[in-house]
Amino acid sequence: MQWFGPELGSLLREFRRNTNGRKWHVDHTELKIDGRTCYYYRCFDKEGNLVDVMLSDNKNKETAQAFFYQCHDTAGFEPDMITSDKEAAFEYGVTE
Repeated sequence: MQWFGPELGSLLREFRRNTNGRKWHVDHTELKIDGRTCYYYRCFDKEGNLVDVMLSDNKNKETAQAFFYQCHDTAGFEPDMITSDKEAAFEYGVTE
């Protein structure tokens, strides 16, 4: 049932809209899924509330930019400050 995950994710994003703080922390984790390397991006606010997550096959600036756009869409606003784990791909979110 591949429809269950995306549908549940959409419902949870709607639930989290406009409930996050204005200071975000982002990072990524490298995972092995069925022998493939995947990247799990996550974003939390200062209080530890989830803003959004994304699983991707790529770790590059375009993927990080798409993740930040997704976070902005989920939260309903742009944060005042973003703290990252100094990953080069996060340059977009940290400088904007």
